[in-house]
Amino acid sequence: MFDIAWTEMLVIAIVTIVVVGPRDLPKVMKTIASVVAKARAFAGKFQADMDELAREAELEELREQARAMHARLTTPSLTTALEGAVDDAAERPDSAEAPAAPASDEAAAADAEPAPDP
Repeated sequence: MFDIAWTEMLVIAIVTIVVVGPRDLPKVMKTIASVVAKARAFAGKFQADMDELAREAELEELREQARAMHARLTTPSLTTALEGAVDDAAERPDSAEAPAAPASDEAAAADAEPAPDP
């Protein structure tokens, strides 16, 4: 993460022992560990909050798209056009029951006349 070599870590450890002293070194290390743990917890909480904020923003965007689509689908002109189409279809029930016409005249003639015997 910090790209510190083992020799650099050794120098830091020697300087810390000289400055702090061997007697207070465990207290200092415990304090440093506590601060690092709190910093990691804070970073984790911050990341979780940012992820939640991103999800909420995406959810709000999806809500806006749904509202726009709903408004587009419930416009009066579309509703009246659909109602008119349904009314027209209800007035002409015979068009759905009409027999199908033959595909071609040759097919009709072949069905009507039997083939001659050789």
